[in-house]
Amino acid sequence: MTSFLRATRALSSKKLLAALLCFFYAAGSAHAAPTPLPPSSGTEVQLQTAFPGISEFSVQPGVTITNTGTAVSGNNSQTWKFTNRGVLSSTSATNNPFSGLFLGAGSSGAPTVTNFGSISSVSTQSSGSSGVRFSKGGTVRNMAGGTISGFDGIHSDGGPVFAYNSGLIQGTSGGGTAVYGGGGGALYNLSGGVISGLNFGYQLNGFGRNGLLDNAGQINAQRVAVAFSNGENFAIINRPTGVIT
Repeated sequence: MTSFLRATRALSSKKLLAALLCFFYAAGSAHAAPTPLPPSSGTEVQLQTAFPGISEFSVQPGVTITNTGTAVSGNNSQTWKFTNRGVLSSTSATNNPFSGLFLGAGSSGAPTVTNFGSISSVSTQSSGSSGVRFSKGGTVRNMAGGTISGFDGIHSDGGPVFAYNSGLIQGTSGGGTAVYGGGGGALYNLSGGVISGLNFGYQLNGFGRNGLLDNAGQINAQRVAVAFSNGENFAIINRPTGVIT
């Protein structure tokens, strides 16, 4: 009887282990890797048209996507997740609202952008020409070594922007802003991070929403480094390593 119980327990343990392995394998397989974008020049890559039903994308090291208009865009059909390790660039220095990356927001949430490479626009249009532009807010993680630049480095037409910066974010034109949020949000500028704008460094228009700046890096602008307006509550935390000029 004792031998039978031991054998039963051993068998049960093996079945349990097998079931757990199958579960974890299925869970890992259920999350597909981001779809890599190929190099492209002279055409706007519209994600919802070129890759219908797919929401997660990457640009790998060594890959460059350029266009005289917006380089890469996604409409409001998906909750986009985008990782860039290459180069996205809108290359036309004209008075048009072109961006390196322009993303809308899907029904299940705002987009997320993680940048290790370069995202830029050289357009001189003051309304929406950005390295990264959101139609309804989003989150950007600009990692060490990453650069985002444009008339506005990061711009949201509406909805909160949450930016985490360890690299360089620049507003490169005379009226430009490094990070502009058109509906509240927060900027976490980490040690080593640089936020630099010719007009504003960090500009937040709350429209009744809250705003936060937590700075351990550098924020500078020729006009105003930090500007908050039309919000419920705004807070600034400047860490010992933080410099705002």
